[in-house]
Formats: sequence, structure tokens, C-alpha cells
Amino acid sequence: MNKVFLVGRCKDIIVSTAKNGSTRAQFKVAVKREYESPYPYDYVPVACWDKLAENLAKYCYNDREIAVTGFIQTRTYKDDNGENKWILGIQADKIEFLGEPRKENIEPTTWNKNMIKKLKLNLSSSF
Repeated sequence: MNKVFLVGRCKDIIVSTAKNGSTRAQFKVAVKREYESPYPYDYVPVACWDKLAENLAKYCYNDREIAVTGFIQTRTYKDDNGENKWILGIQADKIEFLGEPRKENIEPTTWNKNMIKKLKLNLSSSF
């Protein structure tokens, strides 16, 4: 069985459009470690696609608490020097927004404004 459950804070959201027109979001989930460490968080790379990515762009912001359900996915590729690279990450199939949504009197970040324009989403009541 390949199933992952993460609860943490959303970080470093990047939304892009694939060559086939699908929307892709890449971000990290900062998950607090259960033990004492000089590095108290693990930053787990996560990707999601299409409507899930659009909703992330519309409703999420850095440091918002989220729950992610998905699976581990690996892939290899060649870098610019022709060397093989290996990547492990989480492919999300469900995201729940746990933290409070932004208050209406707080401006959305520039990133969210630009992504929402790019994705042609309705900004009127999103934040």
C-alpha cells in the first residue's frame, strides 16, 4: 500500500501550466518533528494537478495549515550536465484547509493575485 497523510503548514507554492494545458501546483508541507532536533521541521515536497492545484492557488497561502492525502511518487531525469537525478515526492489526491481563511480586510499576496489572474479564477469572495 502506498498512502501518505501529512498535516503541516504550506510553504513555497508554485503554480504553473503544463504543455498539455493542465494546471500543476508544487509546494512543501512543513511537518513538525516529534522529537527534539536542531531542525524541528521536515519540508516534504508535494505536487497536485488540475482542479486541486487551482483550489490551492485560490484558497491557500504560505503558513496556512493543511492536511494532505496522497501517495509517494519517484521519478528520474537527466540534468543539464547529462547526469541522472532521482526525485521522491508526494502526489496529492486530497487537500483540506485546516487553518482559518484570510480575513477579508487582508490583501491576498501578490503571488495569489497573479496566479488567480493567470488561472482566470474568481477573486471576489476567495479571501
